[in-house]
Amino acid sequence: MKQSILVITSFLRLPLIDKNLHENDIFYKIEKNVMRRNDEISFNYLFLIPMIPFPLNLLKKRWRDYRYLERQFPFVNDGHNIYAFSLLIFPKVKWLNILMCRFSLWIKGRRLSTILKATKTTKLHAQNLEGDLAVASYVKKNHDIPYLVTKRGGEFLSEKTISQINNSEGLVVFNTNDKTKFSQICEQTVHVIPHAISPLFFNYESKDESDCDVLKFLVVARLLPSKNVDMVIKELANFEGVFIFDIYGTGPMESSIRSTIEDLEMNSKVFYKGRIENEKLPILLKDYDAFLMPSSPETFGIAYLEAMASRVPVLCSRDCGIAPFITDGYNGFLVDLENPQSLNKQLKLIIDSKDKLKLIGLRAQKLAEEFSWDKVSQMYIDLYKA
Repeated sequence: MKQSILVITSFLRLPLIDKNLHENDIFYKIEKNVMRRNDEISFNYLFLIPMIPFPLNLLKKRWRDYRYLERQFPFVNDGHNIYAFSLLIFPKVKWLNILMCRFSLWIKGRRLSTILKATKTTKLHAQNLEGDLAVASYVKKNHDIPYLVTKRGGEFLSEKTISQINNSEGLVVFNTNDKTKFSQICEQTVHVIPHAISPLFFNYESKDESDCDVLKFLVVARLLPSKNVDMVIKELANFEGVFIFDIYGTGPMESSIRSTIEDLEMNSKVFYKGRIENEKLPILLKDYDAFLMPSSPETFGIAYLEAMASRVPVLCSRDCGIAPFITDGYNGFLVDLENPQSLNKQLKLIIDSKDKLKLIGLRAQKLAEEFSWDKVSQMYIDLYKA
């Protein structure tokens, strides 16, 4: 039986909208890899955007772009069919946000019905526990179309949300920690489907040995407070070893990170590199010895897996999503952020274990093989065909 999946999301990579230029294109990758392996599954996208009343929607370019998107039926982006659907939202006031979402669905129910008919939707997949889930729940109630839901970040979890999860066909999470948590509070089946890794990261080439005396560390991340990059820099300042730490990414912590480097006089060891294109990562990673990002919380973290696939051992916190798969000191390094000495201890271990990092990297790559697109795609196929 053919399945037409309508993916409900407020995050899509769209060159038309400046804000979304750097959004992760994971949904497109899932579509590509699933359809490559099963031609009975197709995808469309319900892209949730802010409802900006006329004439305010003419004042800013982004608002004009939203208006343009919603007038297309569908908007086609690199072969992907996208149906923009605007909602009144107040993200900082949860109860008002819920009320306005319901009101938006009531006044725009006809447009939603038209989209469902045009796409011949057989199943919905909501990509968060807030607006996306609310829309999916509304569709099931009014059109009897089943839905799945994915838990991503630290979404607001109310009794209503739990009820909507229980009314779904299943909840998708990225790690076993979340499965344990939600299995205790939800009646529905909880599926662990981790992120998948591009095969390009497994095309290992030997590290350039010309500077083998220098330990090379890196982090690639959206520079948020939760990534704890500042913390790593401060701890590295306590070590005299010959190493460098390269920081790739952009975000609100960029200024703070630059200041920390200056204040600690770490300019000769710590370097802010800025944003790097995803396409360049497989080549970049092979030249490093360890990936340092004790992020908390982190639902899973594809950056960890990409480093591990490239034989680069990772340092992460014990409460991040990848932690249950890592054996400390064997195929990676775990930090207890509640213990002030833990990060220092692990960094010392990494620096002192220079000769062992290659072996630890090999073990890390072996673990990363469990997250190939072949395996992850089949998990989605089984879920969509159920």
